[in-house]
Amino acid sequence: MAEKTIKCPKCGHENVYPSEECEKCGSSFALFAETRAVIEELKKENEEIEELLPLEEDEEESSVICPKCGHENPYLSEECLKCGVVFSKYYEILARNQEDEKEREKVLKLKQEAEQRAEALRRQREGEEKAEALKRQKEAEERAEALRIKREEEEKAEALRRQKEAEEKAEALREQKEAEEKAEALRQQKEEEEKAEALRKLKEEQEKAEALKKLKEEEEKAEELRRREEEEEIEEKKKTEQEIIKALKPKPKMKDLSKSEEMVMLIILRLGDNAYGVSIRRQIYKDTGKDYTYGTLYGLLRQLSHKGLIEKTRGAPTPKKGGRSKTYFKLTEEGIQGLKDSMALHRKIWKDIDEYSLEKI
Repeated sequence: MAEKTIKCPKCGHENVYPSEECEKCGSSFALFAETRAVIEELKKENEEIEELLPLEEDEEESSVICPKCGHENPYLSEECLKCGVVFSKYYEILARNQEDEKEREKVLKLKQEAEQRAEALRRQREGEEKAEALKRQKEAEERAEALRIKREEEEKAEALRRQKEAEEKAEALREQKEAEEKAEALRQQKEEEEKAEALRKLKEEQEKAEALKKLKEEEEKAEELRRREEEEEIEEKKKTEQEIIKALKPKPKMKDLSKSEEMVMLIILRLGDNAYGVSIRRQIYKDTGKDYTYGTLYGLLRQLSHKGLIEKTRGAPTPKKGGRSKTYFKLTEEGIQGLKDSMALHRKIWKDIDEYSLEKI
């Protein structure tokens, strides 16, 4: 019995059943089939809408230039027929690399700013240390000068005293002087002891008063801390109740967005007040290289309007004679919430996938 195989719809290689991608060219069968189905559906939808809506500009089908090798591919091609690169994946990887480069530049700039601040602080600290050292040196020199002057004065006084003692040469006067000096020393000693006792008592009273003051302050602080803790506990309970009420409140369910719808909504958000048919189509071509027809574009805008994700307004007529008014588009609150949900979903899906994982595909 012959082994069952699956033929690659792109290169024709026979693959072992069941295979999800081609062993030769690496194309995913499911992605290939889904892409072809979406292209056929868009073509049919485009033909139907073009029959109903008039075109604002001449539309001519143009070839799609491969951003990698420059090969011209048929209109609405999803991948290059020469090098096989998938256009959507190529632009996603290119955008991610640009974001990584911006992030690295931002980190480098922050690092340089931190180093500059550290260098400024170091220089400031060195200046303060030098100023402090000069101040200490000056104080030391002043103390040394004061000690030298005091020593000289003491030496002069001692010389005068010795000279006076030598001139008097009177034993009686010396003995009288010694007695007086002893009496004076005793009197001074007694006065110093009395002063010391008075100071000790005064210090004890001050210490007692200070201790009572500190005890009272600690009691007041403890009471204030207790009241604060009670207020924080009450506030925490209120906050917890609000979080429980918020968690129990049902969230509105948002409809899923297709890639084309999400792209058009992002372009409208970027253009702001200048989002109308021609500017949106021009921005899509500038960002993605896709030349949407006005039938396709207005079909997407109609779908988004029916879903309540965008709303349109009529502008003032152009100043030239016979000028028509433009139709402007902007996102509704539901549309903004839809983009937020889509961004959260993308981050959740791409969280554990890096460039190395994509290279292995």
